[in-house]
Amino acid sequence: MTPGPSEHAGTADVTAGPATTTVPEPGVLPRSLTYSMLTWTVTDAAITDADPRTYLAGDEAGPSTSRTSLVVDLDVRNDDPHVHFASTAARLVATLPDGTEVIGTHRATSGVPPVSTATARHVFEVPAGTSFEGLVLAFRDPGREPSFEPLERRAP
Repeated sequence: MTPGPSEHAGTADVTAGPATTTVPEPGVLPRSLTYSMLTWTVTDAAITDADPRTYLAGDEAGPSTSRTSLVVDLDVRNDDPHVHFASTAARLVATLPDGTEVIGTHRATSGVPPVSTATARHVFEVPAGTSFEGLVLAFRDPGREPSFEPLERRAP
């Protein structure tokens, strides 16, 4: 398993030229699953060499950096009327087509109060040239590992 960066975007060097961004095919997102009593919905995903700290979905402007990131935005829904989840920093990993698992860096969210939805962003440092073909997001929880279908195609 490839260790995740501790805030890799903070040290990415800006390079010449505009950022390059790849997004899944139309109709692939949103995609949802239930994990730990919460419904996790991928609302946006991009593979980009833009700085993930400032990347906005649909915005390809900005300079490129020396690093490539998979940026995943999620809505996290808590339908329980009693339980407050303190964090959405789940054990989310990206599995690349060659089987390499990349641990993400969790960015942005403060928890999910009862009967509400919060947003979360997970950033994974991936090799240059990574595509959505064969890329899978999964929660690493020994004995219970639900995962999203590959982000290269529509869900069945």
